[in-house]
Amino acid sequence: MSQKTCPRCGSQVLAVHRRWYDRVGSLFVPLRRYTCDEDTCGLSFVRVRRTWSGAPEIGRTGAWLIGIVLAVMVVLGVAWMNGDAPRGGDAVQARLQTN
Repeated sequence: MSQKTCPRCGSQVLAVHRRWYDRVGSLFVPLRRYTCDEDTCGLSFVRVRRTWSGAPEIGRTGAWLIGIVLAVMVVLGVAWMNGDAPRGGDAVQARLQTN
């Protein structure tokens, strides 16, 4: 089945504006909304936009989130390797000393 045909009746489909919840989902996986051009069908559906290789691509915001998470992990890893990371035992000892 072609991406430009209705899965219910096989007619042509039109690309339409996405709804707010489609946009939220597009933060992680790029979605496109289509509606059937046939008056008797009127199906509205969402499809994942695929790259030329056929694999779904992640959204720009999803890529930024992955980058930020990786950067935070690197910073925490460096702090842990240098011994600067907070330790649970240190916090308990500090509380005991203040009491």
